[in-house]
This record gives sequence, C-alpha cells and structure tokens, in this order.
Amino acid sequence: MTLYAAPNPLAVVTDAVAATNALVLGLSPAHAAHLTMTHAALASGLAFLNAVSAQHQQQAINTAACVRGVLALHGRGRR
Repeated sequence: MTLYAAPNPLAVVTDAVAATNALVLGLSPAHAAHLTMTHAALASGLAFLNAVSAQHQQQAINTAACVRGVLALHGRGRR
C-alpha cells in the first residue's frame, strides 16, 4: 500500500498564481479584440444617431420654410 504525501502548500500557491497569470495572458488578445469591436459599434451607432438628428433638424427647417412660403403666397407672411 502506498501512502499519499500531502502537497507542499507553497507549491500549490505557486501553481495557482502561475495558472492565473497564464489565464490572464491568454485572455488578453480576446479582451482587446472585444473592446475594439465594442468601441467600433458604439462609434458607428453614434454616427447614425447624428445622421438621424441632422435629418430631423433639416426636416424642421424645410417645414418652416414651406409654411412661410405658403403664407407669403397667400399674403399673410411678414413683409
């Protein structure tokens, strides 16, 4: 019958730290790619939001100009 020797606590801690460091180093490229893609998605979303806002503002200006033109044609506009 063989007896099982208890592992050295220092060796267990050292192995755990080494495994954690390897995990962090292995996940770093994936994390960097994730952040890059997330920020690209946020930037394109903001670009579309700005485009929609500009279209809305232009539509409001066009509506006001159209109303003013119709009022001017009917003689009720500013003179």
